[in-house]
Amino acid sequence: VHHVGEVCATVMKSRPGLLAEISCGESIVATDSTWKVMPALCYSQDIGPMMSHFGFYEVCDYRKMPVGWTGLAFDDSAWHEAETIGECGCEPWVHLVPRDIPHLETRIIDATILRRGVWEERPIDQSGDEVSVADEMSARGRVVSEDAPTSFPIRLGVRGNDFVVLDFGREVTGHVRLLLDNATDGARLDIGYDELLNDRGLPNPRRTYVHFADRFYLRDGQSEVEVFDARGFRYLLVDVSGGVTIANAQVDERTYPVPATGTFRCSDERLERLYEIGLETTRLCMLDTYVDTPSRERVLWMDSYLEGLCSGYGMGITDLWRRVLYLFAQNACETGELTGAVKAFAPTDKDPIVQTYMMYYVCSLADYVLHTNDLLTGDALFEVAMNQFAVLAKFTTAEGLIDDKWPDWQFIDWSAMDYGGMSASVNAIYLVMHRKAARLARELGKHSIADDLTTRYDKLVRLFRKTFWIPDEGLFTDAINDGERSPVRSQLTNALAVWAGVVSGDEAREIIRRIADKATLLPVTTGDYRMQPDYKCQTGGIVPIGTPALGTVLALVMFDLGMDDEAISYLIDAWSPLAVNGTFAEHFEFDKNTSLC
Repeated sequence: VHHVGEVCATVMKSRPGLLAEISCGESIVATDSTWKVMPALCYSQDIGPMMSHFGFYEVCDYRKMPVGWTGLAFDDSAWHEAETIGECGCEPWVHLVPRDIPHLETRIIDATILRRGVWEERPIDQSGDEVSVADEMSARGRVVSEDAPTSFPIRLGVRGNDFVVLDFGREVTGHVRLLLDNATDGARLDIGYDELLNDRGLPNPRRTYVHFADRFYLRDGQSEVEVFDARGFRYLLVDVSGGVTIANAQVDERTYPVPATGTFRCSDERLERLYEIGLETTRLCMLDTYVDTPSRERVLWMDSYLEGLCSGYGMGITDLWRRVLYLFAQNACETGELTGAVKAFAPTDKDPIVQTYMMYYVCSLADYVLHTNDLLTGDALFEVAMNQFAVLAKFTTAEGLIDDKWPDWQFIDWSAMDYGGMSASVNAIYLVMHRKAARLARELGKHSIADDLTTRYDKLVRLFRKTFWIPDEGLFTDAINDGERSPVRSQLTNALAVWAGVVSGDEAREIIRRIADKATLLPVTTGDYRMQPDYKCQTGGIVPIGTPALGTVLALVMFDLGMDDEAISYLIDAWSPLAVNGTFAEHFEFDKNTSLC
């Protein structure tokens, strides 16, 4: 039993407990006071998270694990009897909900050995107090052995410190298992994860603030090592100190079952490939919820808006989409002026509230109902959708646009655009939210609400144009800062304005041509750029969209405007470089925290 014990982006505060019922024929085994328990002292419990708002890496000493504890002959007389907390349905577990989605499916994937070598400890560049396994691994000096054998079984760590680089052939998500032989007592395995290799063919388990590595101490004769929590990666870097033979390396990949996927064929193989990569990326991000990446975070963020569309259209799967909408609804903010706001990620006891993610929730609910005709879910969650309008209404100008007074953090794109002050992009998404909610209300027979939302939408369109349009440039500014128009002009703001219906026809086509003109586009920046303390927005040209998911908006409006050639060129130019390892990888530049999956 594993209980995280701390609130983070995937865990709410809870009392630990185990409820299990196992049926075998007519026999039933259920948890009660006859069960035996013992603290798992082999696992370290005072280590840090893999990143700021995710779960924890693992350090396990198998020498402290009871030998043979899973066998029938094991002597458990020294173990404690379990405490019965109460009958099923007692506090605090009063709402047991049947699983409404299929169980994850498992597939076993074997690794191959790419290269091996030797390593030595080097000084660690560490500003904080805690040194993680990933810190140690990334600091080590390494020499690749060019002529050494690279096939299983492989004997390591006998004469010194050895490493191997393992390749699973593609991005995978699941539980790592190393099958061992001839393990010596106290041998240590450090396992680091990555999506890419550097120019020396080595992974990097330490990217900016992501500590992506686990550690295991072996006992004499240890036969396998299994990582308890799931990881996402393509490559493993395994550092060995002390003798052990690795007989094989596998991952139990666990993902949402996808019975079939849609197909797409055309005369351009690059577009066919992008379609396949889009579906594969979506599949790897489908677990018990959508997650924003299989690797870095594995967190249900509300920018899962697109994943619902991709799984619905590309795979015919909508029950996971429905489940996610309910999870966000059940985990809304409960205190303060943001009460009722859908959180940016769930489930969590924290209150991360992002304006645009509240808007995406309403858009996603509307798209789900219109895609599935599931009016029951639409009715059940409609009040949640209207609550988002009520919260946002507290942060509008006298005329009704979203103002610059939002009390929590804001996020739109990793690009160097400007969404400080009164943001044009935020207000454009606000417009889309009105339009989609109006259609949802009409579909549910709530015609007076639909009429009201439509009237407000029409008013906001006029206000948006009056506030953000620059006639002599034929573009929308990114923001209004202290009453002055921002000097920043971005692809995203203008694409969102077209998506929101502020402009249309020839005027919209001219805007899209201007923001797609490569001669005026500024360099694409990574997420790291925006996180720098001396960060400044880009000026002097058009800021390109930085997050591929938001590139969808630009492609959609191009297609809607009949600019098919431009849309296809954009998709090929913007997305093909990110299609690493058969997915839109989270990291497509080595040693950068790009956050683009």
